[in-house]
Amino acid sequence: MNRNLSRRRTAFSLALAMLALACMVPFAIGVFAAEGEADYVAPGYVVDFASSDAVGQCYDAYHLTAVPQDGAMRLLFDDNGGGKCDDPYLSLALPAGVDCTAFHYMAMLVRTDKHDLRGELRFRTATTGNDYPCQPFRYQATDDWQLVVVDLTDRATMIYASAGMAATGVLTNIRLDLFNNDCPSDTLYEIRAYGLYDNAADAATFVHFSDAVGAETETEPEPTPDYSAIWRGEAYASPALRLRMRWLTYGFTSTAPIDSFLSAGYGGVVSNVNFTPTYLRDDREFELLAKVYDYANGLGMTTWIYDEYQWPSGKAFGQVLEGHGEYEATGVEHHRLTGNGGTAGYVCAGQDIRILRADLTDAAGTRSLEAGGTAVTADASGAWRLDVYVLRKTYSGTENPGDFTTLRHVDLLNPEAVARFITLTHERYRDRMGDAFRNVDAFFTDEPQLGNRGMRKYVVWTPGLEDKFRTEYGYELNLPSLFSGDTDADRLCRMQYYRLVAKLFRESYTAQISDWCRANGVESSGHLLFEENMNDHIETYGGDFLRVIGGMTIPGVDLLWVDPAHLMSENYIGSTVGIRYVASAAKNMGERRVMVEFNPNAANALSAEHPLLDCVGGVSLTRLLGTTDYNVINPQNDLTRADSEKLNLYVGRLNTLLEDMDEAGQVAVFYPIATVQALHDADSAHGSESGNKRSASDRLDSGFQALCRTLLQNDYLYSVLDDDSLCGATVANDGCLCVGAGAYRTVVVPFAQYISVDALSRLVAFRQAGGTVIFVGDKPVHGLAAGQDADIAGLMAQLADSPSLSKNDSRLTAVLADSVRRPVTLDRADSVISGDFAGAGCGITYLANTATDAAQVTLRYVDGYAGEVTAYYPLSGRAEVTAAGDGLALSVPAYEAVLILRQGVDDHRASHKAQEPDAGTGEATDTTTGAVPETDTARPSAATDETAASETHTLAPTGGTGCSSAIGACVPALLLSVGVCAGVAGRCRRREKSTFL
Repeated sequence: MNRNLSRRRTAFSLALAMLALACMVPFAIGVFAAEGEADYVAPGYVVDFASSDAVGQCYDAYHLTAVPQDGAMRLLFDDNGGGKCDDPYLSLALPAGVDCTAFHYMAMLVRTDKHDLRGELRFRTATTGNDYPCQPFRYQATDDWQLVVVDLTDRATMIYASAGMAATGVLTNIRLDLFNNDCPSDTLYEIRAYGLYDNAADAATFVHFSDAVGAETETEPEPTPDYSAIWRGEAYASPALRLRMRWLTYGFTSTAPIDSFLSAGYGGVVSNVNFTPTYLRDDREFELLAKVYDYANGLGMTTWIYDEYQWPSGKAFGQVLEGHGEYEATGVEHHRLTGNGGTAGYVCAGQDIRILRADLTDAAGTRSLEAGGTAVTADASGAWRLDVYVLRKTYSGTENPGDFTTLRHVDLLNPEAVARFITLTHERYRDRMGDAFRNVDAFFTDEPQLGNRGMRKYVVWTPGLEDKFRTEYGYELNLPSLFSGDTDADRLCRMQYYRLVAKLFRESYTAQISDWCRANGVESSGHLLFEENMNDHIETYGGDFLRVIGGMTIPGVDLLWVDPAHLMSENYIGSTVGIRYVASAAKNMGERRVMVEFNPNAANALSAEHPLLDCVGGVSLTRLLGTTDYNVINPQNDLTRADSEKLNLYVGRLNTLLEDMDEAGQVAVFYPIATVQALHDADSAHGSESGNKRSASDRLDSGFQALCRTLLQNDYLYSVLDDDSLCGATVANDGCLCVGAGAYRTVVVPFAQYISVDALSRLVAFRQAGGTVIFVGDKPVHGLAAGQDADIAGLMAQLADSPSLSKNDSRLTAVLADSVRRPVTLDRADSVISGDFAGAGCGITYLANTATDAAQVTLRYVDGYAGEVTAYYPLSGRAEVTAAGDGLALSVPAYEAVLILRQGVDDHRASHKAQEPDAGTGEATDTTTGAVPETDTARPSAATDETAASETHTLAPTGGTGCSSAIGACVPALLLSVGVCAGVAGRCRRREKSTFL
């Protein structure tokens, strides 16, 4: 785009303009013999679609795809059935600052073979409000180029505008509706350019635009940097498609969108058979998807399958319950009735099934009434209270089989119901896609849940749950304890009930789907719901989120806003805490890949002026926090094609640098979910539904989230360990606690009143081997089973010398500085969040700027290393080999990440001989290392097209040993040549900006 205010008039252009003004209608001029540059008057603003950037800045394409072709923008139409494309339109690239009061004549060079339909140009300014004013026009009967000129603000020809609307000020949008309603899907349509003028006569000369610009001297392209001397340089410059983002879209009508996705830089696609009334029942839809996926795979793109008609997953668009009413989700609802004298009673109604328990409290005391039927009554004396616990169907609305939002809920605690979902969905894709299924990389499951979101006085149920509880814990489930009560017995019952629900959900849903995927050579991925809040973990799937999501081979999280300001806050639709939960679950299971459903503007939080910058900031932070796979939904609403291409290169470069690298963070935080389960009474509001956050479990979760943010803000890339993972941990001979793919020097145990005896025993062994255990807030006093409190007290006595801090204690960062040894120290702006990554023979320090201004950082290696390092700036593609010296000064651009690579460092991961100090004696016995709790059978490796494992990287001339792409499966302890136990705490300079609440 450019702006040029020069003016030249010709008799030809004046005649055409006068004719148009006399007719008072928008017009199209056939171009037969252009006179050349001499007849051309440059517009005030011009958009030249010979530039692929201009094509990329068009957006909001509906039923069409815009691609650069032969010096113009070619529009490819979808086939919406019968060879027709329905209502195609797109918003055009728009120069900044165009005042439509002055420049309201729009001249556009187009070519089309469809002449009998009219087109429309719509526009918006700050003053048009809810109106979308439109100027209709007609095409000329020519297959050659023609000129369309409209006066955007002419009220005489304007439609779709209210009488009081003012069309003034700066243009914010121009939308081209190519044809009125539909057109043949094979229609030819190209746009060469458009210009904006202040008068009709000059606008008519735009017919000569192509000749005029053809005479201009093109600028020399910038030289391509030489990446051959940079570590992973060529792969960094042009990252593999498998390392870029995927576009999530709900179905196809042709292969055309694949070309659009690829031209915007996307490396893959997530999709499904089309959402039609015959969803999953029409072989033609599977054949179409197979054709599209074969085409995408042929271009080197990755393909995933979305497993549901919209969401939540598990219903197969209502087909799971067809003929199987026994699979419908149920729960127990608490009703409390009061009165004075007379008869107390309850009669089932609506979705009620039967009464499980009824307790009457009156002047005579409390007694249980005979239950099991659909009604209960009893004579009461004096003031009375009747507590009734009713088994009911979860869904209480009216089901419309054609509306996914009204479908009944499926009991996902029932493995038979989930097996039917797999048969109807996963197996149909496998069996009906033919050979194309071989190239499917993963299934994406979306927000499976138990149907009880936002329901108070309600707990989930499944047939046989009482028997399972009795088998698991050795006593009868006490229903009233699930809803209220503060005794130790009440809390123990609640905690054990929710632990059982989470176990059943994992076994029935995530593990069963993962087992099927593993057996069929694909990965299992997706995300659950409200990953950020422990109370939401409990209400949605019983709690124990890390165990549930850890059942997937590529666990994921959902982000409904992506800018760093929101990600760093406490919220329940996307935060750093939710991402670290998921990344920790993967790490605890020995996995590396983590997925984010990246929804740039679902919460309308993106900056209108800089949507790409917000997305860059989100990627900078989420990649640091562990995300490897980005599935993007609706990017066309906010990002131009050029924006998407830049964002994809950014993601691909970050993944190129970090592929085969492991987090080297040494701080773990214990997941106090058992305590939250004990506090989570169903009669009260909790979590994201509670609003005021007044319950004890909400206060605990808020304190936990604040603690986690404090750790990140002070450069501790922490991991979360659940009780089961801690039970499966080993203690290495260098004092590290090894869990899955992580090795830790310090474990923070916050707000945990409940912990298993085995987990606490492991912490005692870790402490005796030289590790650090820090307690924050309430300390453990209860085990996870009855009669274990004395064992817990004895183990805690062995940890009596461990630091114990209050929940608002500012000393936390100082205590951590004494126990954690990073390879670098940083003098940095407060907005920078950092972390360390390690590979075979190399280490990377990752710096993410969470502010909209550049941030200054000085980096020093604690071992005094002053040699060569490589600084990578992935957004621009710049990479510089420089000397660390006595301090490397860096400027991290707004919202961007900068990565610093040091080569030739020791790899301490090759072997760890573990010691297990006995909790009672402190004596060590040798054991194996790297144990992963609940080890599954071997999982398939992801399909690769040009994997780094097969690449030979040219190294920067540092004299280092280089970095091998292949790494062992052992646990990373610390990869830099500084000793992990070196006494360098005094040299560490850490920011102690914030404390947790």
